[in-house]
Amino acid sequence: MSPESVQQPAAAESDVDLAAGDLARQMGMYGPEVAMPATAPTLDRVLGLTGRDPAWA
Repeated sequence: MSPESVQQPAAAESDVDLAAGDLARQMGMYGPEVAMPATAPTLDRVLGLTGRDPAWA
């Protein structure tokens, strides 16, 4: 699958995802958000939102 074929979520879907992430963070399920550039791959951005550093090995 090419990056061009990946559909970006609508703004409302992104807002819901961010709210779910905030709730999970409040419950201690996620760590603090790890900043990722907007050009990072989607998986890296999702990992960053959940408090995981994709560069960690």
